[in-house]
Amino acid sequence: MGIIQNAVEMELFLAQPEYARSIQIGQYEVNSSMSVDEIANLITGKSDSSN
Repeated sequence: MGIIQNAVEMELFLAQPEYARSIQIGQYEVNSSMSVDEIANLITGKSDSSN
């Protein structure tokens, strides 16, 4: 769908311990303007208070 531009980058990012142990099962609304960090925060339930 073209939302994640670099799947390898996303996988490596999510492999970091602070994300790998926190990925939440569910459905999420994402879009192509979101950064890897924003998507990771969304699917791990970590808040991104800068937005």
